[in-house]
Amino acid sequence: MTPFQWASLWQDFVTMLFPHCCLTCNAALTSQEQQVCVTCQANLPTTDLHQYQPNPLHYKLSGKAEIMHAMAYLQFSKGGKVQRLLHSLKYHHNPELGRLLGLWYGHYLRGQGCQFDFDLITAVPLHPSKLRKRGYNQSAVFGQGLGEALQIPFEELLIRQRHTESQTRKTQAERWTNVAEVFAPARTPLSVKHLLLVDDVITTGATLSACIQALQAAGVMRLSIATIATAG
Repeated sequence: MTPFQWASLWQDFVTMLFPHCCLTCNAALTSQEQQVCVTCQANLPTTDLHQYQPNPLHYKLSGKAEIMHAMAYLQFSKGGKVQRLLHSLKYHHNPELGRLLGLWYGHYLRGQGCQFDFDLITAVPLHPSKLRKRGYNQSAVFGQGLGEALQIPFEELLIRQRHTESQTRKTQAERWTNVAEVFAPARTPLSVKHLLLVDDVITTGATLSACIQALQAAGVMRLSIATIATAG
């Protein structure tokens, strides 16, 4: 047995004694699995919205912002696998999961033969106080993983000018009001031909729309969006 095989065997033995568990089904992970077991990863509820343009995400932003492509990796359902993943990403100090989801989605898109002309990827920003508390921006780490897989650079282009209340319990009208004029470009002008804006979840589209308007006003010519998940 080679040293590599001995090392692999030892790692499997350690994993058996002190197993890391799948975030979605709690099964023990092997040394080759990261955060989610291969069975759960293969059965994640993908949306395939990249195959349909326009699609429901376009309609959510209709009349509020102009976009080229609108994509979401996963379909969110209350109490489902995707909710458990997002909860771990946002509240259990797990930035590596965001990068992993970005990598998976990027490789999935490439495997589907998708070709995009994005020059840059950016993310919906957190307010500095929330960023300090969480330690990272969950949307940014997703964007960085996606950029790594698609070989597209990532850069922070937006700042959040004021702290806003959580959107979770707000009505659709309250969500749009809550984020009005919240975002501003980190620098101007933004000479980007085609920018991909990423976020964790899209519900009404209010946050993404506010970001898009700020980016377009700063000089971005074309914009597309991609999220980890879509709700509804």
